[in-house]
Amino acid sequence: MGKKFWGALPVDTQSGSADELTATTDTDAIDRQITLESIGQLMTLAKGTTFPKFAVVFLAAAAHYDRVPLPGLMVASLVMLVGILYQEMLARGFLAKEVSADKVMRWERRLVRSWLYMGTCWGIVIASLYQADSQVQQIFLVTIALALGTGNIIPAHYCLPLFHVYAAPIFIALGGSFIYQAVATSAPLYAVLAVVMVWVYLAGSGFARILNQSLRDQIRMRLESVSLSRELSKERREAEQATQAMSRFLAAASHDLRQPLHALSLFIDVLRDASSDEERAKLFPRVQLSLDALRKLFDALLDISRLDANIIKPDYSHFDLQPVLLALAEEYRAEAEKKQLELRLWTSPAVVVSDRLLLERILRNLIGNAVRYTDRGGVLVGCRLRQDRVVVQVWDTGMGIPEESKDDIFLEFHQLHNVHRDRNQGLGLGLALVRRLSALLQLPLRMNSTQGKGSLFEVVVPRGNSALVESGFGKPVNRRWELAGRHVVIIDDEVEILAAMKTLLGKWGCKVTAAASLAEAREALALGDQPPELVLSDLRLRDGESGVDAIDALRREFGDHLHGILITGDTDPGKLDKVAKSNYEILQKPVRPAQLRTTMHNALPGKSV
Repeated sequence: MGKKFWGALPVDTQSGSADELTATTDTDAIDRQITLESIGQLMTLAKGTTFPKFAVVFLAAAAHYDRVPLPGLMVASLVMLVGILYQEMLARGFLAKEVSADKVMRWERRLVRSWLYMGTCWGIVIASLYQADSQVQQIFLVTIALALGTGNIIPAHYCLPLFHVYAAPIFIALGGSFIYQAVATSAPLYAVLAVVMVWVYLAGSGFARILNQSLRDQIRMRLESVSLSRELSKERREAEQATQAMSRFLAAASHDLRQPLHALSLFIDVLRDASSDEERAKLFPRVQLSLDALRKLFDALLDISRLDANIIKPDYSHFDLQPVLLALAEEYRAEAEKKQLELRLWTSPAVVVSDRLLLERILRNLIGNAVRYTDRGGVLVGCRLRQDRVVVQVWDTGMGIPEESKDDIFLEFHQLHNVHRDRNQGLGLGLALVRRLSALLQLPLRMNSTQGKGSLFEVVVPRGNSALVESGFGKPVNRRWELAGRHVVIIDDEVEILAAMKTLLGKWGCKVTAAASLAEAREALALGDQPPELVLSDLRLRDGESGVDAIDALRREFGDHLHGILITGDTDPGKLDKVAKSNYEILQKPVRPAQLRTTMHNALPGKSV
């Protein structure tokens, strides 16, 4: 290992989660997408309409060549032709570019300004060409105005503001001319015509609004249909992947469970035929190793089930992370030295806010993996302080992770460098737990690795408040409970488990009432003279009876001071979530005697000594 690695903590690397997804659910974003599609349709229709627009301008000019000076007609026509050419260029430019929804509003503003320009030009032309003494000219201008104004409903179908900015100047110019003539000639009919122009404008505006809303609704429905189709396809792929992952999970779990069970069955057969106490004494450690392997696997599987069922609830507090890192480094130092690895710690006092125990489990798994899968060089645990966060990094100089396997390492039972499933190299569940715990605590988890050089795992933790750090956290409490004489009710429909539990609790000095059902428990308790203090019940009892209901029933009879503990072998997240809502302590089978005794101590705090 070179000095470059240990001389200073390596710089941050840009890395991110492989599961980063982007979804657009914002209403404004959807509206912009609809506007993009509607304007796109309008631009497609508008492209190539330059000649018809020119024709209308020349027609209007030709109709007034003998009443308006030629230079004036030419200037007006040129000004309008410039606007028409700009609209043509605007349509071609829009269609030539891949306009995104984020930039469509800019194009819409350009479009509205071009139509406002043309509408204003037509309004000025109509007001200028209006001839009070020529009914033929008036009829011509009314026809042109109505054709232009109401014809603009079609563009407004795609972009509603276009109707107002284009038609309003035209109808204002014509209506104003009618009012002027009504005043000048005292002819009320022209005032009526002015009112009609207002009515035509309002009617056209309402019709354009209806058409525009209808088009936008159609586009919205189509976009939602496409989005729903994509979502369904995504969910189908996820379901297929989940099914495949579950198949791989069950296959790997089945293999890892069968191995120690097979060894255990062989040792028991040998133990049964052993001819001497000395031979049996040699076999017991091997039996214990097989039992420990089973226990570790079951514990890991149950942890995953509890996380998937949302049973584990974080207990947030403010604490100094440095002692946690120091303790973890010492925990793995002997293992590192055994492999001739250098385990270094680069840290300083850093107060964070999180669940201390769960964060410690995340870091323990990361450091343990780094030591386990590094054969030369070393492991560096670093702690970087940022403004509002603390970045904990675990570097190693191991084999690294291939690019194609960077997502797979977080799957259950997936081990890159343990194809033979050697249990001494772990179970392949550590990173699966790390991913779930990080998601539970909402801590960003990042990984970067170079094959053949090493890996980096980092967890980002929020900074805490040093004033809120609890003093004395983790100090052992010198207190001991005695179970002798405590009345415990055991309910389990398995005869062997009931007998084993009764024997174990009897050795602890408990007064035990054992029953296979709630009815049997009631009968036995009715004959006794000491009220029960604790109920240990299996979750699944006979005839569909639930341990939750059994404990509830006994609490109603003997009082709310009666404590209850549920023992279950269920791992289904849905069932565990429902059981968690009962607020009873839950123990997962197989239960170690020490774990059972500790849980009973916590449930019976009344007689501490």
